[in-house]
Amino acid sequence: MPQSTATDAHDTLNGVFELRNWKEPSRIDTPSGRVAWDLGGALVSCENAELTLAIGAPDRSRPFDTPVTGRLRIDSRSYPVSLSLNSPEKASGVVDVQKTSLWFEVELRRNRVTATLFAGGHYARSAQVQVFLFYRAGAKGPARRRPEAKPAPIVAAPSTPARQASSPPPIDSAAQLAAEWRMKLRNTQLSHADNEFDSGYGSSTYMERRVVLRLSDRTFTLDRSTLSRVSCAGLTSLSPSRSQLTGTWTILVTAPSRVRLQLTCADGERLVYVVGSARADSVVLDGQRWLWSR
Repeated sequence: MPQSTATDAHDTLNGVFELRNWKEPSRIDTPSGRVAWDLGGALVSCENAELTLAIGAPDRSRPFDTPVTGRLRIDSRSYPVSLSLNSPEKASGVVDVQKTSLWFEVELRRNRVTATLFAGGHYARSAQVQVFLFYRAGAKGPARRRPEAKPAPIVAAPSTPARQASSPPPIDSAAQLAAEWRMKLRNTQLSHADNEFDSGYGSSTYMERRVVLRLSDRTFTLDRSTLSRVSCAGLTSLSPSRSQLTGTWTILVTAPSRVRLQLTCADGERLVYVVGSARADSVVLDGQRWLWSR
């Protein structure tokens, strides 16, 4: 690991941070999503875990491309982390697990680092899996949450034996619920937007994200756009980006009243959203409200 040129101060991402808590995971049924699920399971079931970060030498012409290197240690296992500064308190990049690169974002607030793990190797193609809370080693903070059993993967339900022709088929509530949501969502447009602003140390960062999902009878189009604006020392840099995914969509019911919207991209990658409550003009996906129109 390269040596940091900055001091190990409490207002920087330099240092060692210990895992104390975590939030409920979201299962993303893709190759990289399964790797992220296993990594999250190892973190919640381990005896101890540490995130070590070191800020490298800054480039004056590109202050927010400063490298941040480190390692994520889970009991006896260790995984390399390679990030770039987005602002003095935020960095994003990848953690390498089992020859798979997973998108990883960290944000410092005093002595706490919020680390977000994604399924995918870069932001435009990633879906959030789980959030973990690390606290600077030796600093005052909450007690470490007790380890939990590693979550098991979702398995297919066993098939039921064939019934006699004379017996009327039972009502499949899961299939009925899936059909109802397919009818609700077909030929609709869903959109979600958010933004972030941060300032300090003579600089400011603004990021705007917008996602538009169009669902036809069987196919979908997912448009993502991001605009980043960084201002530092009187200079402003704009970084727009766009991406589009196409493929087919379906509704899955994995538990009673547990509805998921699954997008299968043309290249085989899958994105899964947990569907919540719906109103006339909006629907909740993964806990966030999306505008809904026909």
